[in-house]
Parts: sequence; C-alpha cells; structure tokens
Amino acid sequence: MNLETLRTIVALGESDQREFKKTTGELKGGIESLCAFLNGLGGQVFFGVTEAGTIRGQVISDATLQEVAREIVKLDPPATVMQSRVPVEATREVLVLEVSPGPQAPYYNGRPYRRVTSTTSLMPQAEYERRLLERLATTIFPVSDNYRLALTPSMLFSSSTPCAAS
Repeated sequence: MNLETLRTIVALGESDQREFKKTTGELKGGIESLCAFLNGLGGQVFFGVTEAGTIRGQVISDATLQEVAREIVKLDPPATVMQSRVPVEATREVLVLEVSPGPQAPYYNGRPYRRVTSTTSLMPQAEYERRLLERLATTIFPVSDNYRLALTPSMLFSSSTPCAAS
C-alpha cells in the first residue's frame, strides 16, 4: 500500500472492516478490533490515523513491532495477521494490521469481540457459545457436505455416564 491508496481508504472512514488508532498506544483496542474482524468479515486496523481520519503516522521502532507481536499472539486460536507499513513523512509511518475472517471463533485475552458498524464490543455470551459449539463440532465430529450434525450443549457436556465399548 502506498500513501495515495492509504488516503483513499482513510477518506472512506471507519466501518465494520476499518478501524483507526492514533498510535500503537491504543494497541489493545486495536487488537480487540482485529479479533472482532476475525469474528466477522475481516478488516484492517490503521495505527497512525486519528478517529477523524487525519493521517499522522508514528515512529515505528523494533520495540514497537515486538510489542505488537506480543499482543497478536494473545489471539486464540492463532490467526494470520498481515502487517504493512506506509511511509507518511520523514520517519513517520502508518502501521496497518489486516486479517481475513477467522473460521474458529477467535478471542483476545480470553474474551471474544464483534464489530457492529464502526464499533467494537464484547460478543454476547450466547453467540460465542454457539460459535464454540460449531468449532468443537467440526474439530471432533467432522462430517461431509452431504450430512449435517446437530449438537446441543447438553449432548457435549452431559453429566451422564459415557457409553462403554462392547
């Protein structure tokens, strides 16, 4: 991405797939938004762009990138995060983190997030449980496209005695 492309994207404003953060001082909020993007349609977080859409950039040092990496590894399950840097002026750059939708109900710091228009919020418990069940069902009970397997929490977490092998 170059500066002209960045300007075009920033002019569109924040959305269900774009989040602006003034600096990596707002890193935790940015990673929460990445988590929400993973739980939705995918998206990008731009560090060095104000909420109002002013491109300021920031100095991005090795320590900055290490701090970002330490937060990204807190996404569970692990996610692929594309990282790019757009030079703005002299030593200032915009750091862009981008993700595609995640298939497995990701969470960050033990909490799931979702994106509603331009707002990131905690995912409701019922929605998160449904996603976890789907994840568990496809991991433990893989089925073909021709068959559907319906599981309920009581089927998975029953306190009844397990079946004995004959």
